Amino acid sequence: MARRHGSHAVREFHVRTARETYTDFVHTPLVHPERIPSATSRYADEILRVMGVIELGLERNGTGWLVGNKSTYADLSFRTWAAVGEGLLREIGRFEGVKVKYPRYTKWLGAMDEMQGVKRIQEKMATGRKEHGLD
Repeated sequence: MARRHGSHAVREFHVRTARETYTDFVHTPLVHPERIPSATSRYADEILRVMGVIELGLERNGTGWLVGNKSTYADLSFRTWAAVGEGLLREIGRFEGVKVKYPRYTKWLGAMDEMQGVKRIQEKMATGRKEHGLD
């Protein structure tokens, strides 16, 4: 029961934090008619902060996953948001050094990227981005 509760708590953190932060970050620099550098910087800082929180969680668990010793919904539910965040940070020139600063986070994403289901989702995301002129 404790493991299940832990996974639920981690998932809820991801869903709330990522949805609010990443959605605002997409809107502010890319969609909003005015460019607001301070807002863009604030959202980029928040995405980097979330990466740091996940890095710490991975360090504390010590298994390469957020909860337990294998991938769970807590891990997989964040993968799409991580792709969005990386793309946005690259778009504004803030991605440099992320892989060095967050090695566990980077390895964690790489482990998920090796899963067939994740590969299929990423292919669909890439197709959608191209169809909408985002690549």
